[in-house]
Parts: sequence; C-alpha cells; structure tokens
Amino acid sequence: MPTTLPTREQYDLLITDVYGNDPRPPSCALHTDPIPNRHTCDPCDAFFLWRARMYDRFRRRGLRFTLDQRAFDDPKPHCPLKHPDTSANRKICEHCKARHNWQSRQYKRMNRAGVARRFTDLDTLRHHLDALEDAGLTAADIAHAAGCGKNAVYELLSGHRQFVRADLARRLLAVPIPDRRVQLVPDAAGRRLRRIDSTGTRRRIQAAARNSHSLASQARRLGWSVDQVREWTTSPTVTTEAAEAVATLFPSLITRRGSDADAATMAAQKGWVEARYFARSNIDDPQYNPFQIIKNPRGVYRRLRALAWDGQGPSEVAEYIGEAPEQVEIWMEGGPAPAYASHMVAAAFEALAGREGPDQRAADRARHMGWSSWPAWYEVDMDSSFSKPRHDLLFSDCKTDYPLESQVFLALMGRVPQEELLHIERVRAVRFLHRLGWSDRRIAAWLDWNPDGDLDKGRGAVQKFRQNNEIDGGGTALHGVPGRDTAEGAVAAPSAA
Repeated sequence: MPTTLPTREQYDLLITDVYGNDPRPPSCALHTDPIPNRHTCDPCDAFFLWRARMYDRFRRRGLRFTLDQRAFDDPKPHCPLKHPDTSANRKICEHCKARHNWQSRQYKRMNRAGVARRFTDLDTLRHHLDALEDAGLTAADIAHAAGCGKNAVYELLSGHRQFVRADLARRLLAVPIPDRRVQLVPDAAGRRLRRIDSTGTRRRIQAAARNSHSLASQARRLGWSVDQVREWTTSPTVTTEAAEAVATLFPSLITRRGSDADAATMAAQKGWVEARYFARSNIDDPQYNPFQIIKNPRGVYRRLRALAWDGQGPSEVAEYIGEAPEQVEIWMEGGPAPAYASHMVAAAFEALAGREGPDQRAADRARHMGWSSWPAWYEVDMDSSFSKPRHDLLFSDCKTDYPLESQVFLALMGRVPQEELLHIERVRAVRFLHRLGWSDRRIAAWLDWNPDGDLDKGRGAVQKFRQNNEIDGGGTALHGVPGRDTAEGAVAAPSAA
C-alpha cells in the first residue's frame, strides 16, 4: 500500500486530536535504539509499542509516520552571500550545504508522494500568461505577482523555454487575470482619464432597474445627471470613478426593492438581466454569459445532492435561489445547467449545508443512490473533475487522495472503536445508533466502549456520554444541535435489533 508523508497539519491533527489519548512515552535515557533493548528495558519497550501503534494507525490512512522533524522543514534556506549551488560552495559554506540538503529532502518527499517536479502542459501555462499580458500586465508585473524572476516569464512568453518546475508553474497559474483593463483616454480638454470596460457598470444599473429603481433615482443617489447614467448603459467604457460609485451603491439597490414599478417593467421589456444571475466574481467579466449552458455542471449537481442528504430537497433550494423546483430537480439529476446556476447553488450550499431540512424523501433518495453528504466535500474542490469526496474505505483499500476523513461510517460498521473517533464523530455515531433504538449496552459493545470487557461499565459510559451531549428522545439532541445525525455512508450501518 503506497504511503506518503503527512503534512504538518495532518500530523498535528492525528497526534493531538485523534490520538491524544495515547501520548508519546518518554524516550529511554540509556539507549538510543529501542528495538534490541525492548525485552530488557521497560522504557524502550513502551516507546517501541507506542511507535508500532502509530505506524499502524498512520498506515491505515495512507500516511507514513515519522519521528524525523526534518519532514516538516521551514521555508527553503538561502545563502546570505548568494553563492550559486555548486559542490565547491557546499563544501565551504554551511548555508549552501543547508540549502542543498533542504532541496534534496524536498525532492525525495515529492517523489514519494508521486508529485511531478516538472510541468509539462506548457500550452496551458503560455495561454494563461498571454491572457495576463492582454489584461495589461507586463512580464515584470507577472513575475512580481508569482514571486519569481522576470527572465523566466520572458522565456515562457517567447517560447524559448521548453520546461518549467511544477512549483513555479503553480505560482504562475495562480496569478489572477484582472477583470477590467485600465485605459488612459484623453478627454476634450486634453486630460488623460482612466477608463475601464463598462460591462460591470452597465449590468449593475440594469439590474437595479429590474428591482424598480429608475435611472433617474439612481442618478440622483449617484450625484450624476440621468443622461450621464443612461450613457453608461451604452458606452463601451466608463471612468474608474463612475464604475466605483455604481459598484458602491449597487448592494443597497438590490437589497431593498424600489418604488418605481414602471422602471421594472421597462427593464424587463428591454431584456435587462436581474441581479441574481450575477455574482461578485463574474458581474464585471465581459466573457461571462449567465445563460450559457455549462459543459459539465459537476459542481452544481454535487452540491444539490449533498444538500439532499440533509433533507434540503429541490423545493428548499428553489425557494432560496428563486428558481422553480422542477428546474432544480433537473440540475440535481445532472441535466443541462446555465452558468448562473453555479454561483446560485454555491450560495445555497453555503447557507443550507449542515441544516436538517424537511424533505425526508430527498434524504432517503440520496442514501439509496449513494450520493455523498456535505461533510465528504469539506475542503474539497467540488467543481474539479479530479476531486473525489472523502469516503471511508476498508482497511485493505488504498487511501491516498484524502486520508483524513470522518471515521463515523466505519464506526457504524463496527470497524473503528470509539477511542479512535474525534468528539464530534463520536457524538454522531452514538446519536445515530441511539436513534435506531439501540440500548446503551449494545452501543458500548459495538463501539468497543468496554476495553476491559465489562459491559456494565461500558453501558454507564455511553449513558453519561449521551447525557453530557444532550442525546436523548430517540437520538435527537434536546436543543437542536445543528448538523445531520448521520454521516457519509450511514445507510450501510447495522439494522436495529
């Protein structure tokens, strides 16, 4: 089974939170290697057994346990004398030697983790750099934003560079493309005015009109003439001052509906688009078409299916985003979805995920279809075709993509004892089994809450745990603890007696 070194965050989580009840014993003061001395030295034996337990627990999660703190290096060291990385300098300069050793360890970690050290998709990288140039950024600007030398950017733009390091490519691809390019346009008096694309300004004015705010009302609040505001809706560019003023006023205009119904009627007749079809991230983008069909709306149906797990069905989502339930149902099935569905459903997901909804039929369907719940997508890019939800797997399965997942599913299957659960995971497991009608004694036996074999003590421990966490009344928390009572895969939990 392939294993990789954990990150510092993963290591700290496992040692501190998950295995906090099994602290590291002190090392033997007399022996450096516990293996040959474990049978004759108690401290060596205790440390050896603890290390073996850690190796086994990390391996189950696709990670490799290590006691070498160099596995969590600080940022790359640099030579203050700025020596080149040569063997001669490494012999005479301790800073060069430390830098070389750091780089060697980094390469070994990348090789173990299967991380490519070279970026091969140069066409994608050059296309991104061309887009940055088209948006007005110079090679020096791109290099400064990516934290690299400008010569590398020049070579990539000119096509003279045939390969690039993976870490440099990631930094270059992370440089955002400016939404609107600033132009210096002379006015009648010869002054050079800063003007930008008017797409965002025009959309905001039109959306406010759809919300019953007439152009005259908007002009009065902006401090410009109505003729000037009307010109902004047709001009290809506007001044930066006008764009900033309209963007600042826009949130208050769409939050509260205006009083001019004729303005809304006029805007609808002209085909002006409502504000809900735009998000802050795309309203200024002239390439964004809210009604263009998405090629693969994976992010849309993944979020809807995760919400269905919590009983937030198409009706509840439709009410939140202002769409018809039938349309949301089509999106949830993976049917055609327009571009505006992405940010609408994402907003509904942020607001409704973790809140138990009334649609039990949608929740049952999600379990029957094997859809992933929202905790399975925590800190996972739901829009990426390469992303996978965090599912608990069997001991023999390879777990390298997302090794730190909830253990609730395996606990419900009887494969993980309660001592290896986080507190919130233990709460969910007990609440679910209690809802099934299981007695405290049976829960204690199933979750191995009685390591000494005393089921009576285990029953008392489970009963006290339920009382402390307000799990009562058939498994329902007394004061409405947020979150679903089950976790991903709970459909496969054992049936009630």
